[in-house]
Amino acid sequence: MPRGKGRKKKDPNAPKRACSAYLFYASAIRPAVKEEFPDLSFGETQKKIAEKYKELTEDEKSKYNDMAATDRQRYEREMENYTPPSDDSDSDSDSDSDVPKRKKRKKKDPNAPKRASSAYMFFVKENRAKVKEENPDLSFGELGKLMGQKYRNLTEEEKKPYLEAAEQDKERSKRETEAYNNAKNQYVSDEEETSDEDSDSD
Repeated sequence: MPRGKGRKKKDPNAPKRACSAYLFYASAIRPAVKEEFPDLSFGETQKKIAEKYKELTEDEKSKYNDMAATDRQRYEREMENYTPPSDDSDSDSDSDSDVPKRKKRKKKDPNAPKRASSAYMFFVKENRAKVKEENPDLSFGELGKLMGQKYRNLTEEEKKPYLEAAEQDKERSKRETEAYNNAKNQYVSDEEETSDEDSDSD
């Protein structure tokens, strides 16, 4: 059976694609988002960044739009001087050994238990609105830095309720994860039994 032609190998010398205004914004704000929400997964961090981008005014977006326009001009300039390799030079690179297999990202189960929150996260949830009200002119990133600074300045006694809440949430997550894994294993076991019964009846 003839095997389908492999995906064309990307030319490492090809001009880098132009970035969008959103990508420039995401790159600039990601460190601040990770500092304020250290327990978020990669996908949750991306979602948070997208939410923040939607909240920007047109004036706030203009900076990133300008960066995107400049990068688009750079890309168009480079493409004018770029000569892609011929198909012949790619013909030897269609083998499986030359094409790196992209690892499929595991789809998150919506029924999976919520990850445990850290003491810092509990502090942020309780105090963020108040700090934002006291400092309305701060950007999202600046607000995140201020929250981190305020948390670091707490005494051990002041941190105690947040540490206790985090410990309780850790126990909650542990219990729910065990129950979730048991239920998942039971489901797999039931599926295998059903499959065996079907094969026996043939």
